[in-house]
Amino acid sequence: ISAEAVLGSCCNTQTETCTDDVAEGDCGGLNERWHGGLECCETECRDPAGPEFDSLNMNLLSRVPMNQFPLGSGFANDAWGYTSPRGYKFAIIGGFFETLFVDITDPRNPVVSPNASISGSPSSWRDFKTYGQYAYSVTEGGGGMHVIDLSQLEPPTRTAQLVGIFNELGFDSAHTVTLNPDSGFLYLNSSNLGGGRLIAVDLANPAN
Repeated sequence: ISAEAVLGSCCNTQTETCTDDVAEGDCGGLNERWHGGLECCETECRDPAGPEFDSLNMNLLSRVPMNQFPLGSGFANDAWGYTSPRGYKFAIIGGFFETLFVDITDPRNPVVSPNASISGSPSSWRDFKTYGQYAYSVTEGGGGMHVIDLSQLEPPTRTAQLVGIFNELGFDSAHTVTLNPDSGFLYLNSSNLGGGRLIAVDLANPAN
């Protein structure tokens, strides 16, 4: 190792051991991951999902199987992030039957919020954005845009509430939703109107 070589730590996810003072080029085994710091916690070397989830320059800290969600969705298509006023962090997941919420404030111990599941039309495609303490969820399965109040999503309540459905002008479905937080406008993309017309929604009153 030359004097200019950068030393770090080499984590082995199979043996869950960590070797310090190792050059990056000497840490290239199948189950090895190199860290730039001179020391690494051995918990960083653990892969909770097993070898079927390989990775590069990142560690999988936890995993929530889809069958642990309220309606047992077999798969999900999208995820979005939300940070509450008190700093709790949540993942918003698009399941086949509903919009789901997971508390990921402690990324090693995610908490599914079963009372925060918002059911909707069955669909393999959902998309959502957040504005203030509200989430806006659309799907290709129809049913309009769901307006979801997130003000009680923090513990101990861990609940979300459907407070409105936007279906003006015959709007029923959209492929994606885009938000401009500066202007307070939400855009529904590839809607069911006019062969995929873009719809702009004013969020001056975010609940309605």
